[in-house]
Amino acid sequence: MEFQYDDKSEGVGSMFIKHHHKLGKFVDSSGEVLELSTFALCPDSVKTGLGRYSQEAGYEFIWDEKTGVPNPEMEKYIKDGYTKAFQCNVYTPELGVMLYQRYQLLEWNEWYRAMKVAWSASDFHKDRVAIFKYVGSEPVGNYGNYKPNLEFVKWADRPEGFVTVEDNDPFVNPDNTFGGEPKEDDTSDIPF
Repeated sequence: MEFQYDDKSEGVGSMFIKHHHKLGKFVDSSGEVLELSTFALCPDSVKTGLGRYSQEAGYEFIWDEKTGVPNPEMEKYIKDGYTKAFQCNVYTPELGVMLYQRYQLLEWNEWYRAMKVAWSASDFHKDRVAIFKYVGSEPVGNYGNYKPNLEFVKWADRPEGFVTVEDNDPFVNPDNTFGGEPKEDDTSDIPF
């Protein structure tokens, strides 16, 4: 059940997590089940793109130049085995800062849906973090796969322990609109 995290891209975070599609639970890189009920997500750390795994190269990610705007050569990469991917830093007081980086379609769809809800929330503020609640998982299809269910709770002040090294600050590059238009009534360019 252990997955070896040998990402060849630039990762940030002290622990890697994923939602195990067969267990229907979040696990760390050793396969240990994590009790992850509520967590904070740093919008500054969000990346979207494409990812895949191969025995030769390990985990490979190609990040979008502009968060949420697909690579113009996406079809070529999909033929090479890539699928949609995301990366973000999340935090709980018990577990600290974790890198949540995945390329599984079930997880991508739920993460993307939850991020759109957060971005549309009336309490959005660029200097805050998004709080999400993990409300379990549900079976999908006939092959024993599960998708996570994430519920946006609110935007909140960044917890004191949620410290990350940012390698790409979207506020320095204000065209980061997640494939859409920036909010008219807000000066922020966080794309959700």
